[in-house]
Amino acid sequence: MNYPKLITDNASTIIFNGQEWINSVKGIKTEMSEKSLKIIISSHKSSDDPVTIVLSATKKYPSVIIETHKNSQAKVNLFFAIRNQLDISLDLSVKENSSLQLNEYYYGLIKTQTKMMKRVLLKNQSTLSMNSGYFTKGQFLVNESVSLIGNNATYQGNSLVIGHDSDDIQVTQNVYHKAILTSSDIQNAIVANDSSKIKFDIYGTIDKTREKSRCFQHSKGILLGEKSWIQVDPKLIINEYDVEAGHGAAIGQINLDEVYYLLSRGLSETQAKRLIIQGYTDPFVARYTHPNQAKFVHKAILNKMGGF
Repeated sequence: MNYPKLITDNASTIIFNGQEWINSVKGIKTEMSEKSLKIIISSHKSSDDPVTIVLSATKKYPSVIIETHKNSQAKVNLFFAIRNQLDISLDLSVKENSSLQLNEYYYGLIKTQTKMMKRVLLKNQSTLSMNSGYFTKGQFLVNESVSLIGNNATYQGNSLVIGHDSDDIQVTQNVYHKAILTSSDIQNAIVANDSSKIKFDIYGTIDKTREKSRCFQHSKGILLGEKSWIQVDPKLIINEYDVEAGHGAAIGQINLDEVYYLLSRGLSETQAKRLIIQGYTDPFVARYTHPNQAKFVHKAILNKMGGF
């Protein structure tokens, strides 16, 4: 399989070409079992040059597993090409006293409904910052389950979803607080253009006796097409008193007052709208420190935005 050069032109890049792993990076081990691809992260601390993993699940390998060693720190950019008519899974485990920043980028043309199951486990004193960008074309269903099973585990989840044409993207997010002093914060940015449909179901659960935990979720969405559609259903299931929790969602069209203000500053209407939309998309692009990868993500966003 050929992958875009902009995302593979990096010294710290591992590629799965559909049959085998290509290249190696210090601190990262790759394996292939009977039906899964496995990536084991011992440590990779370079902030300027995170590890890049480029892959596509196949019928032979529909499952991807990523896990860290104990006491490790790493930053990983994952570019995941989604194939048509293939249900896939991603299992992610962050071990004790580990920190992982994971930037995920999902892309591909999907002609029939494709499902993805994402399961995350966070152990004692672990930290995960997971930034997920969904840029697939077609009907894509994501079911994401995050379990904080260790004390003092922390999860920060940021998602950017852009719908174009007749895209149908449905994301279910479940966060389970199963230990004390755990913390989760979900931030979703959603842009729907043309006749695209995007739906988020978000659940945050704090079990009984899991005191001193924090669970927050916030989603914002912007509608750009007359037939575009966004639905966000945030839910909190709290079974303990000594906790902090909250949720919110704001969905609407571009604020005309903001457009008029920018017009008064000399921008055209198109430029003004693009600038407003960048408030949703730029934070995601900024997480890619490699210039070519940032350029690739930025171009993909422009393509998904169409005339904006």
